[in-house]
Amino acid sequence: MRQYLPLLLLLSIFQFSCVDLEFDEPPTGGEPVNITPNASVLDLKARYAPGKFTTITDSLVIRAVVIADDESGNYYKTIVVQDSTAGIEVKVNGIGLYNQFPIGREVFIFAKGLVVSDYNGLVQIGGGTYLDNGQTRLGGIEEILIGQYLVPGSRNQAVTPKVRTIASLTTNDLSTLVSLEDVQFATGSNGETFADPVTQFSLNRTVEDCSKNSVILRSSGYARFAGALTPTGKGSLTGVLGVFGGTLQLFIRDTSDLNMNDPRCGSGGANGLESIDQNFQAVGNNTDVELDGWLNIASKGTRLWRGKTFSGNTYVQATAYTDSAPEMENWLITPAINTKVAKTLAFRSSVSYWTHASGTVLFSSNFDGADPSKATWITLTATLPDAGTANFAWVNSGTIDLPITTGKGFVAWRYNGSGPNGQTTTFILDDVVVKNK
Repeated sequence: MRQYLPLLLLLSIFQFSCVDLEFDEPPTGGEPVNITPNASVLDLKARYAPGKFTTITDSLVIRAVVIADDESGNYYKTIVVQDSTAGIEVKVNGIGLYNQFPIGREVFIFAKGLVVSDYNGLVQIGGGTYLDNGQTRLGGIEEILIGQYLVPGSRNQAVTPKVRTIASLTTNDLSTLVSLEDVQFATGSNGETFADPVTQFSLNRTVEDCSKNSVILRSSGYARFAGALTPTGKGSLTGVLGVFGGTLQLFIRDTSDLNMNDPRCGSGGANGLESIDQNFQAVGNNTDVELDGWLNIASKGTRLWRGKTFSGNTYVQATAYTDSAPEMENWLITPAINTKVAKTLAFRSSVSYWTHASGTVLFSSNFDGADPSKATWITLTATLPDAGTANFAWVNSGTIDLPITTGKGFVAWRYNGSGPNGQTTTFILDDVVVKNK
């Protein structure tokens, strides 16, 4: 038996020397790698054929930089890479990918043998296909084969986001890093959790600019920031652009991609508005109120203040009529007002189908722009319609002095009501004017 040992040892040495260590043991220390690319990400994506799974048969070598990884949990078994031509999602059947392929790390993709396809319109590259309930799906690169297809290079490679507006985003920006300026989370999406951390459902939130152009921000329920609240101010957002069924959507890597501490659109800047003259003519008939700087918030139930047009005049109203919710409370709140100087408020209001006093006018100097329940509100003395007011008869509020504060103030109209057999008086509002005293 001993006579075979030298031969076995020689065969073992021969086999080991034939292994290409460049693939099986890629460098992890971040040192530069001597690999020459011969193609771009755009070249790789050009192999994509809609509705098909295309295997790369030639020896494409692409250099790119990781712009999104799985560290925060907003991406799963995926990294996103980008070069100067385009970006693409790389599916990998492994977790903790950020340890080897963190954001900012150079990566070389040896594409021969990989498969290009898409997920609802977003082009991806992976290791092969598998069947899922009779459907062919793109699978990730198996963990044991990562070194054969992905070779990490130098760390801390900067990728400058492309500055875009919401209106200028196109499919050419897919899977690339983009930056939006002067945007905010829309009313109903601001001050809300990014996703549902309890059920771990992914959620969409709407991001808008001051011209009401909007785009979806989608976040995973498994992201570590799923339970954090979306900002209530305006500012910049950096993220990776995706698409789902023709609808563009953004993904942030973490909340550090957001810088939204400026006053919201229409809020009058840091000091607040000097005056307001709002006749609500810009609100559509039977549509929820969406005006720059104004907030329309349902704190109980789901109904919001809506526009109504009659005889050419548009006003806004709140009502619990035919609503099934056991209790209803919604708020219509002005943009911030500069109340460092004396201001007056005037408006007109009306009611229909009186059952109770449904509307209250309030003032706060510490409202956070998102959650009225966290603010201190005082009731303003105004002339309001009552049980003796005829349906749809206008009542002038009179001139109301607003409190003088050290900063900004907000005026709110709060409606309270309940279901179809309860308190259902409709409260109507129009012609809000705030001016210097």
